[in-house]
Amino acid sequence: MSTLCQIRRHIASRLAEAGNQESESIARLLLADTLNLSLTDIFVKSDLTLDKDTESHLETCLNRLLSGEPLQYVVGSTVFCGLTLAVGQGVLIPRPETEELVGWVVSDLNKKGQGRVVDLCTGSGCIALSIKHLLPQMSVCGVDVSSVALAYAQRNATTLSLDVSFTQANILDPNYSLPTNVSVVVSNPPYVRMSEAAEMSSVVLDNEPHEALFVPDTDPLIFYRLIGRLCVSAHADFYAEVNEAFATELVSLLTTMGFCSVEVRQDFTGRPRMIRCLIS
Repeated sequence: MSTLCQIRRHIASRLAEAGNQESESIARLLLADTLNLSLTDIFVKSDLTLDKDTESHLETCLNRLLSGEPLQYVVGSTVFCGLTLAVGQGVLIPRPETEELVGWVVSDLNKKGQGRVVDLCTGSGCIALSIKHLLPQMSVCGVDVSSVALAYAQRNATTLSLDVSFTQANILDPNYSLPTNVSVVVSNPPYVRMSEAAEMSSVVLDNEPHEALFVPDTDPLIFYRLIGRLCVSAHADFYAEVNEAFATELVSLLTTMGFCSVEVRQDFTGRPRMIRCLIS
């Protein structure tokens, strides 16, 4: 049997040999999640002896990481806005930038009191669940075309005891309409052009659902145009994460639709990645 320190070094070494530049960080995160320890405990309890079953499980996890599977899928969860969410094959892994979008929405909604929020392309439910967690007085629902993603979203809602409803629907269907009495629509829709795939990590390309990532090069703003129309018809404000390459074009497009105010905000890296469209 090996100690925690020996296992950590083994995992980090194997990952480094495979070219992973975050090998030490990933090793610590894997151990912390598997053993239910804090990152500090990984060092404080370095002499802890692991049983053979735990060693075997960690070796299986290591092999999955070496095959190119994301750490979040291997451990089965990720943290978003302070919430631990279940994720796995078939659902997009929430990104830190999206937390900033949630922060913008929550800050604005705090000033309004009550309302009904719809999260389109909800995926794991990260946006919808975070808004409900931070603003429990809000009515929140999520919509996605993927039954796999919705299963994760519902599982997360149940685990977190958050009253968020989820519906399966294709928002690109001409017959789709928003639920009644919606005041705010928020979305992190597919926005990566297929031509940008070559610039992306193989870990993302080989594992995360392409239908949640990519749009045709011939119509990269398809989701924003359709959601914008839905929001104008429902007299609802619209918040979304965007492709930085189209931020300026999106402002022009959404302004012509009838929103009274359209604003782009930069993320923590200084890139234009979020947009807010107010209807009145």
